[in-house]
Amino acid sequence: MNPLVEVSGFILLIILGQALRRLEILTPECSKAVSTLVLNVTLPCAILRALNGVELTAGLLVLVLLGLLANVFTFLQMAFTERRHAEDPDGLTKRFSQLVMPGYNVGTFAMPFTAGFLSPEGFLALCLFDAGNAVMCTGGTYAVLFREPGSLLKQFASIVKRLLSSFAILTYLIVAALSVTHTRIPDVILHIIDIPANANTFLAMIMIGMSVNLNIRLESLKRLLRLLGLRYLGSVLMGAFVYWCLPFSEDVRLGILLVLFAPLPAMGIIFSMKGRMNWQLAANLNTMSVLCSVVIMSALLSLLV
Repeated sequence: MNPLVEVSGFILLIILGQALRRLEILTPECSKAVSTLVLNVTLPCAILRALNGVELTAGLLVLVLLGLLANVFTFLQMAFTERRHAEDPDGLTKRFSQLVMPGYNVGTFAMPFTAGFLSPEGFLALCLFDAGNAVMCTGGTYAVLFREPGSLLKQFASIVKRLLSSFAILTYLIVAALSVTHTRIPDVILHIIDIPANANTFLAMIMIGMSVNLNIRLESLKRLLRLLGLRYLGSVLMGAFVYWCLPFSEDVRLGILLVLFAPLPAMGIIFSMKGRMNWQLAANLNTMSVLCSVVIMSALLSLLV
């Protein structure tokens, strides 16, 4: 299938979510229920299905580390560029930026968007990048930002506790254990896992649509556009380094370059809810990033593939 057709389907689902909310078929409270389902049920099942049977070698672990470091780069970038915004009437604070702006929507955007263009090696690189990326965007960034105050030991224990409370991160630990022991999930269990895993993309897109708030002040819109500009500037810098400096094959470098321009992950909306931040602005950012990424990634594919 043409990836643009599939991405158009994602956008239509976002529009459907917004329409269901405006028609009051779904209430704003439904967003929190759907986000709980995504974070604790459908996403862990999608992770198990995607990574079942993957053998992790030292070379492949470098790509996992790249995914984690890309998140750390954006996290520190937001800490520096947004340091003056400790308070904001709409909630666009430094902490909000650090929580929402890192991370890449790989599973429900970059994978289907690039599947028809990347070689198997490039697609595997994209998947492994997502493993490191997911450690941060499915709970790692939230754990760091909302750690308990106190001694370094107490803060570290708080971060570990929050990480281990994330079903998604626990799922990655299970996958790692299965990989080390060369164990595959039996087909019978995998068939059962497929049912909720197949619902992950649908629920994530509906959740984004329900959460979008079109009533936004001009000043806040300018800030949102600025944040997106900073994020994509960071992607340009990281992409240039990856594509021209790292000693991987061209297929691997292309896969990582493309994923660096993927949109914001839907998890940012969920964790902004958990952190009692302005999750509607997080949804607005997410939708805007989808539109930007469609244009940028299409241009890269036409130039480089």
